[in-house]
Amino acid sequence: FEQDWNTYLAKGSENLYGVYFTWDKANITGMNDTYDILPVLAGPDGTKHITRTNGMGFQRDRMVITSANKNLELTAKWIDAQYKPIQSVQNNWGTYGDETQQNIFEYDAATDSLKHLPLNGTAPGELRQKTEVGGPLAILDEYYGTVTTMPDDAKWRLDLMHATYLDYVTNDDIYPRVFMEQEDLDKIAQVEADMNDFIYRKRAEWIVNGGIEEEWDSYLKELESYGLSDWLAIKQKYYDQYKENQ
Repeated sequence: FEQDWNTYLAKGSENLYGVYFTWDKANITGMNDTYDILPVLAGPDGTKHITRTNGMGFQRDRMVITSANKNLELTAKWIDAQYKPIQSVQNNWGTYGDETQQNIFEYDAATDSLKHLPLNGTAPGELRQKTEVGGPLAILDEYYGTVTTMPDDAKWRLDLMHATYLDYVTNDDIYPRVFMEQEDLDKIAQVEADMNDFIYRKRAEWIVNGGIEEEWDSYLKELESYGLSDWLAIKQKYYDQYKENQ
């Protein structure tokens, strides 16, 4: 049931999927009309709902200074430099002026800004992975039109989201990034070590063979045996603290 990324790409290039998930279909089956976006599906009672997010751009662990660091001041200055707008843009997408490979940007010295170049058939994810720095960065809304342009593939995705999904996003909140006490972190890790493997295994079985209706009650009991209630209680405690401190 599982496959690596290269296998995923290879099957996509041959249009072997009935339905597949990706952030950008250009990376899998190409920017063409072979596949279309899946509309919002109705649940058993007719409700149509889309979760508010399947990830979060705010990551506290993009850069960590360990006790082995011998030059804290220089390291801190280097980290700060990554958040300069013109540098963050390159960290996120890629750079410019490299004569040995395709560039994702061209630099405008007059405005000190970066303009996305045409991809000319290259998958955006492929080019970003080759040229982006990653690490610490911040891309603010105000950067578009001043520090950089919005890439065509991102504009295309946003338009699709507005046309197809956003009317069905009804949640006001998502689970935030929170700091936990070490004891609670250890408990979360202990529960997830076994529980997540079970969840992923059953998900794969049900996708391939069906049977979720018959097994649902026993599935919930099994989750409880792994410590689901403890996991939820810890998560709830820190969510409540987060809301109280807003």
